[in-house]
Amino acid sequence: MKLKRKLFAAAALALCLGSLAGCASQNEEESSLDPMMESNLMAGSQAVLQELAGYSDADIETMIQQYEYNDNTDMVNSLENWMSNKEEVGSLIEVNNVAVSYEDGEYTAEIDAQFERCPVVVTIISNRQGALTSMEFTPQYSLADNMSRAAVHTIIGMGTVFIVLIFISFLISRFKYINAWEKRHNAGKAEEQKPVSAAAPAAASAAAEEIDPALVAGMMAAVAAEENLVNDLELVSVITAAIAAYTDTPADGLVVRSIKRKPGSRWK
Repeated sequence: MKLKRKLFAAAALALCLGSLAGCASQNEEESSLDPMMESNLMAGSQAVLQELAGYSDADIETMIQQYEYNDNTDMVNSLENWMSNKEEVGSLIEVNNVAVSYEDGEYTAEIDAQFERCPVVVTIISNRQGALTSMEFTPQYSLADNMSRAAVHTIIGMGTVFIVLIFISFLISRFKYINAWEKRHNAGKAEEQKPVSAAAPAAASAAAEEIDPALVAGMMAAVAAEENLVNDLELVSVITAAIAAYTDTPADGLVVRSIKRKPGSRWK
């Protein structure tokens, strides 16, 4: 691991020294490059790419940690970009072309490289002193690859939408059971909160319906005969009120014309 880091550092140093070799003849305001400096930058950029392509994931993770420790965010992002594309593009096969340019105090080496699964455009940027500042990796997918990737993304998106719609439909179909449960729950609460006094009139009415009119009349006659506490008019009033209460009829609509003892009455 230490040897690999030294090789990568050596490649970056070669890139730095190659650019410094032509710095004396390079003006910041010029966009053309000295041929010797351009050749050195091309060789150094290829060396950096070849060294990086040969590193394992563990090696790159260690480099990322080192750059994070040095607060070099640009290089951390560059290496993470390479990690995200490494499995898709495969191994480096060859370098087809390298183009170097200088603008705004930065050297840019654009490398057209062929990898195992697809071509990749690698952009290596260094500052005016030749120090490596950042790298970019852009896979060049074919039309068939782009169409297949778009189809996969479309299937995933539509599948997610349909799954959500099916789940919503299932929830809506459960509402009828929720409504029935709520009705039963509310009915149970209403029964528990019903006043106890409401049962009294019903019980009294049921008891009144079970009383035999003849039994009532006999009871009234027995009371009148045995105790003799009331006169005939009072007895008529009592019997009229009892009949009116039993038949649920106003007392004004009843007329008692005669009172006779029922034979064999149990009320004596």
